[in-house]
Amino acid sequence: TLPTTSSAPNSICSFNFDYNGQQSTPYLQTGGFSDVKTATSTLYSWGFRINKVYYNVASDKGTGPDNQWVEIYNQTDQALDITGWKICNNDSCDTIPSSSPVPAKGYAVITDSSTTWNYWDIPSDVVKIVLGSDIGNGLANGKDMLVLERPDNVIIDQMNWGTPVSAWNNFNSNVWAPGAINVAQGNMLGRKPNGYDTNEPSDFVELKTPSVVMVNPVGKEVWYVGDPYNVQWTAHSNNAGSAD
Repeated sequence: TLPTTSSAPNSICSFNFDYNGQQSTPYLQTGGFSDVKTATSTLYSWGFRINKVYYNVASDKGTGPDNQWVEIYNQTDQALDITGWKICNNDSCDTIPSSSPVPAKGYAVITDSSTTWNYWDIPSDVVKIVLGSDIGNGLANGKDMLVLERPDNVIIDQMNWGTPVSAWNNFNSNVWAPGAINVAQGNMLGRKPNGYDTNEPSDFVELKTPSVVMVNPVGKEVWYVGDPYNVQWTAHSNNAGSAD
């Protein structure tokens, strides 16, 4: 048995079901055909999950791979340390440097370069992690994978997009074929809702950044120092029917 979620975050329990079959007929007093089949299953406790992936960098958000990023979600009700974990793409892995614990139900954003923070409004309670090197060897637009490993090299979460290649260095039996959908430049793959995990490619959907339309000013107005003016805009989430 696994303990409660709060005492066993990021834990894995693997087990087998053994199915035994024995032939039985009125003509056979002994013997007959028999067989045993084994089915393997795995349970994952709550913990860290790869929550969003921004790999196809928009021209106004820097350049890839420097400004690619991955958001990690802490599903549990306690802060968790991600220091020393590994994040990998299809080819290679990087060790996550010393960082603050990820808050309960909170987030960390992992990127190559600190310049990424210049392009995004990161809330103060989100843990910012700079690798100082590409995520793996950089995330490919067409097809790639992400793996999140504990310090003891146990894979806690992974996902991939596009059509995988069996020759990838980090290819394994849990790679989706095909993977999650590819997204347009400037968009991201994300779990919806946060942390949603059925271990299927459909867990990840294409998410868009908000769009802002200026209402006032519209341009060419003459404004004077010291006078009050109203600035108005409409912001659309692009991932739901809401606006603000």
